[in-house]
Amino acid sequence: MTPGLVVRPIDTCGEYAVAWVRTRVARYPGHDARLAFTLTNTVPWLSTVRRVDVHRLNAICVSMNLSVLVMEEFPMLSATKGLPWLAFGLLAVLVVSHVAPAWAQDLVPIGDWALDDGQSSPFTLTAIDSSASANNGTLMNFPSQPTWGVGAYDGALRFDGIDDRVDMGDPASLDLTGAMSMSFWMGRLGANAQAYAPLVGKNFSGGSVNDGYYVNSMTNSQIVFGITPAIGDAAVTLGSNALVPNGTWHHVVTTFDPGNRMAIYIDGVLDNELTVGVPTEIRSVTSPFTLGNLGAGSSTNAYSFKGYLDEVKVFNGVLGLPQIQSLAEPPPGSAGDPTPAVLVSHWKLDDGQADPNTTTAVDTTPSASNGILTNFDSPASWDTGKIDGALTFDGANDRVEMDMSAELDITGDLSMAFWLKPNGSGAAKYGALAGKNMSGGQESDGFFTDIVYTRSVNNETVAAGTIEFAITSDGANHVVRSNTAISLTDDTWHHVAVVYDDGSRMAIYIDGVLNGELTINVPEACDSPFTTPFCLGNLYPEDLLNPPIYGYKGVMDDVRVYTGVLTAAEIAELAGIGTTPGDANNDGHVDEQDAKALAANWGTTVATWSMGDFNGDKVVNAIDASILAANWGYGSGEAASMVPEPSTLILLVGGLFGLLMRRQSSRRG
Repeated sequence: MTPGLVVRPIDTCGEYAVAWVRTRVARYPGHDARLAFTLTNTVPWLSTVRRVDVHRLNAICVSMNLSVLVMEEFPMLSATKGLPWLAFGLLAVLVVSHVAPAWAQDLVPIGDWALDDGQSSPFTLTAIDSSASANNGTLMNFPSQPTWGVGAYDGALRFDGIDDRVDMGDPASLDLTGAMSMSFWMGRLGANAQAYAPLVGKNFSGGSVNDGYYVNSMTNSQIVFGITPAIGDAAVTLGSNALVPNGTWHHVVTTFDPGNRMAIYIDGVLDNELTVGVPTEIRSVTSPFTLGNLGAGSSTNAYSFKGYLDEVKVFNGVLGLPQIQSLAEPPPGSAGDPTPAVLVSHWKLDDGQADPNTTTAVDTTPSASNGILTNFDSPASWDTGKIDGALTFDGANDRVEMDMSAELDITGDLSMAFWLKPNGSGAAKYGALAGKNMSGGQESDGFFTDIVYTRSVNNETVAAGTIEFAITSDGANHVVRSNTAISLTDDTWHHVAVVYDDGSRMAIYIDGVLNGELTINVPEACDSPFTTPFCLGNLYPEDLLNPPIYGYKGVMDDVRVYTGVLTAAEIAELAGIGTTPGDANNDGHVDEQDAKALAANWGTTVATWSMGDFNGDKVVNAIDASILAANWGYGSGEAASMVPEPSTLILLVGGLFGLLMRRQSSRRG
């Protein structure tokens, strides 16, 4: 039975509270149309809500300083109808009481560092505090020209992960001992050198006895919020459930309600909270308030954050959920709609099927940017592809060099997609896959992908089999890497897709699934090296008499280039997988047609998504049938009661399978 809810406001904030609950709960999908309050000042203790997620709404109301009473489901009540229910004791009531600082108006920060100071003065070593406290920070151990990058809002400051820190000293306004909150944007760019990296707060080297309040980023990307109590040496810590990945902006808020609650919010959503053993007071310490590293006087240490911080704020009170969500919202127009993808070149690489001696890779689009096979053996090694034929590269100096065409001189939104099957390591530290990448320096590059053998394109140590995607802007490479590496020796086809949404996002998809993403400091435009042709399998040589050996070793098939940004669904389709589990034919419905596809291919060991392989193990079996069962009726508007049990669906699949076998037998007869 779905519970209902009665809300009693605290003091005179009732109408404001209800308005916020009504508008903010609408952020949670499925709740917006089911919320109905009738609270008035004349009936200050009774309102009604029907068919809502009580546990979620309870948490919201508690965070907004309301008392919440939860009861079993009931019809829409008025005050007069509700009283008999109360009188007869038919309501199972749970009272959740939470009184915190007033939240009816937004808290004003006592520390506010926008960290966009470098936009007006690139060489400044001061982080301005725009709050009334005016606690400016000093950039310590930074180079003479710090890296002021593009932030979540305006500018941001990059920390090197070695010894950079911003030191605000120990002003009285930041010596907080009671209720407080911290808010900031972070863009993590790599693992910490130590077990943790301080982000914001009073976190001094030498043990927790010198600490007050702080937020750290752990090596595993977890966020940890710490409060050192006034009595006792050990800090009370709360870790996030979610991990904050590299390469993307995320908003973090921590709140401390003495004796009651510590909480972490990530991207405007409550991630974790502690309500037992919460300190009643923060230890007052003389340690400095710092960003990006421990407060260690003038000395340096390795507990340093690697990445960007932006819009750091400190409050001497507990932020309410509305303000937290407001702080977590990206600025208007910060991420415009990407341009839809338009195919401009398509090399199927099956040319050798018709003529094994050909040295041309035909572009089947109107662009006609045909490629010339260069340095290949004669004849070239045309192989069996993922789709029809394919071309094998030797890992040394083979390359396919495309005709110069305006269609491939792309400077804005773009996408590339192809199949590859590696066959060991090439002769160099990485193998060029596809794009505009010339030997001899980044100033001649545009956009390209490669696969790592020993070191990255930027000469960093990276796992072999990592896919890299680079956009060159102003002569410098901006690189995103896949989170996982593909095997160089398992003789398996993998689909790779990369997308560039100018100024907003670079991403890598492997086998139809997002596998690496960059949203921090993404260049606004790609360089346009008119003299560098698009190549497959190797760099274009700066010196034609000395061809580069940054060759890809393996087979490549079905290479596509687009202007615009491929969607996740389009990439999944190219990779041969669907986006809805159980939807074999990708028509947006999980129904009998999908069951028939699964039955027709039951037991197949080289299966694809369209054949009923929904878990990617290339086998169509009972696991796939259970996935189909779990999603039965999706897209049809059927009620949950219409979803068959897995055992029932397996019988259905078995029946369809038997029917197909009988038909085939009768045809043979």
